[in-house]
Amino acid sequence: LSEEKRKAYYSKFSFDINYPNRFEEPVAFNALLADALDGDENAISLYWEQHGAILTPVSTLKKVFAFQGAPGGGKTRISNAIAATMPYEDTLVISNLAPISNDNLISSPVRLIQIQELGKNKIAAKQIVKLKAYADGSRYPGTSSFKILLNTNYAITTDEDGIIEPALRNRLSILPFPKP
Repeated sequence: LSEEKRKAYYSKFSFDINYPNRFEEPVAFNALLADALDGDENAISLYWEQHGAILTPVSTLKKVFAFQGAPGGGKTRISNAIAATMPYEDTLVISNLAPISNDNLISSPVRLIQIQELGKNKIAAKQIVKLKAYADGSRYPGTSSFKILLNTNYAITTDEDGIIEPALRNRLSILPFPKP
């Protein structure tokens, strides 16, 4: 196309930038993933699936994405990288699960709730109800579901019997981090 036709063809709101035909592969990040996930191709594929689901504005998955495994395995570093790809105002970062019981935890709509460490404590029934409601989108009617990304060094269990309650288990997508 001529310069005039090209400018007329594109939206007046676009930038006149020539993008490269091929983007560079994120070599360092791919190496970090391969190391943290012990080269497990299925786990790496699950990571990219989870990352894509977190970045999409609307989700039908209604999942709680959990990075679970050895301390020092890269869970927090990688979950921070995911959170950094979202606008700051769309992300709520909490250090542990305790604030989930607070009815005023979220004062404005967010797209991602990042829980930096679940800890050893069992998940209380009220927290399960809230996590499920956040993942389903039923906590704030009229909004899409929130993406929840949590890190834990320990097994995820509930108060009742030490296993994961089915209401939460069906919403968990756990990515194992096998080594420190």
